[in-house]
Amino acid sequence: MYGRSQFVGLSNFIGLLFDDRFITSMGLTCLFVAVAVPAEFLLGLGFALTLHKEIPGGRTIRSMVLLPYVAVPVVIGLTWRILFNYQAGLVNYLLYLIGLPKLLWLSTPHLAFLSVLIADLWRWSPFATLMILAGLRAIPVDLFEAAEVDGATSVQKLIWITLPMLKPIILVVLLLRTIGVFKIFDLVYMLTEGGPGNATDFISFYIFKVGFRIWNLGEAAAASYYLLLIILGITFILMRQFRTT
Repeated sequence: MYGRSQFVGLSNFIGLLFDDRFITSMGLTCLFVAVAVPAEFLLGLGFALTLHKEIPGGRTIRSMVLLPYVAVPVVIGLTWRILFNYQAGLVNYLLYLIGLPKLLWLSTPHLAFLSVLIADLWRWSPFATLMILAGLRAIPVDLFEAAEVDGATSVQKLIWITLPMLKPIILVVLLLRTIGVFKIFDLVYMLTEGGPGNATDFISFYIFKVGFRIWNLGEAAAASYYLLLIILGITFILMRQFRTT
């Protein structure tokens, strides 16, 4: 579109393997995925098991829990940016009330990583809750009644009935959230823009910077293909693991 182009073969793919920024970005992303996906699943499972019970105001609570899932991503990012504000944020105000010092949530590397994680958990745990709750509704009640007659405890029913029956739902949740977390961009853009330094420079934001700020579209495309291969590999492993267990 803007002039001559030159075919460079595999040089972009090879160059990325020796690019410290790309390696660091991919490592940060894998770490974020390893923390966020299990945490979202466990939170979703806990909420779903709680909401599955008949409790007063259950419908209202279910609606409130699912609100973050349907909220606009940009609004979520701006909201959490205000909450984490050092001077006037609600989070630091609550810390002040209990006698703790204020924290630079978005300006300290490890806290910035944690801030993005908290916002992502708040946004996507309702998705896991919704999926698992639908799966719980589909499990026959007779199985639990028979287990109770045999003297099974709540933990035993969870391990031997609930989780095995939820295996297809668990696979869907883990697959979709793994793919989604690898592609996280909106929260990073609104909260930290990859900073401070490279503390939250996840692979999707790295691709954005290389492709649309430096305008190195070839390198950005090569990084996108690496991301695709990693996601395909994890998808294959998850599907094979769930098929053999």
